[in-house]
Amino acid sequence: MTTRTKNDPLVDRLGALGFSGYEARAYVALLEGHPATGYELAKRSGIPPSKIYPVLKKLMDRSMVSPISAYPVKYLPQNSRLFLKNLRQDFQSALSYIEEHLPKQPRSDFDYIWNIRQKTELLSKAAELIAQARREVLLLAWDPELQELIPSLKSRPKTVKLAIIQFGEMPVSHPIVYRHRIPGIIRSEKGGRELTLVTDEESLLQGLVTRSSVNGIYTSNPSLVQVALDYMRHEIYTNKIFNRFEKMLYREYGDALKKLRDIWKP
Repeated sequence: MTTRTKNDPLVDRLGALGFSGYEARAYVALLEGHPATGYELAKRSGIPPSKIYPVLKKLMDRSMVSPISAYPVKYLPQNSRLFLKNLRQDFQSALSYIEEHLPKQPRSDFDYIWNIRQKTELLSKAAELIAQARREVLLLAWDPELQELIPSLKSRPKTVKLAIIQFGEMPVSHPIVYRHRIPGIIRSEKGGRELTLVTDEESLLQGLVTRSSVNGIYTSNPSLVQVALDYMRHEIYTNKIFNRFEKMLYREYGDALKKLRDIWKP
């Protein structure tokens, strides 16, 4: 039978929900084999025998464990389905109370810039902004991030206009998709995959995803939003021109448009 440790992923997740490491280990170990004495449970869970009874007392106070005999005392765990149902209700009740009573944030004259350092946070914020958009969404993304945002893009209200600047070849079932023609060179220059999202000309989310890190920001600062908006619009303008005059541009500026991209030569 598995001995639960402090590095156990299930124990970690329960810890994130407010349980101590010992409480989580004891409850899971008891689910895996019951009824059990305190000594048996301590051995199975890896909890020191001197600590197991205070832990069991806390679990009994939370109605997660019940004693069923006197000599020796043995314990039964609360049914896992009932435990999860009660836990879900407790959290929902707490969130509802917080939502109702949390002080409202006053409006500020400052437009903050929030740093983003995790890809999950970057994509979660992107999905949130897309869901909140009222008029339009402009998105520049590479295939890995774009693929994860497709469900959010599809579920937006149809009245919200959407244009996508895509770095990649993944099929996208949307009429307004501008595919960048030299993505490999751009990625090499930037050192990663860029994601830029502007919604309703009001909010900006921008990040660079590399193999080892994410460096991103979120802001509603009008100046920064406008800079990003102009950048994305010019990407679209360039894409339209390129599609119309591709042969001429390559003939004039060479492979990968090197002469065009050299900003230090007129």
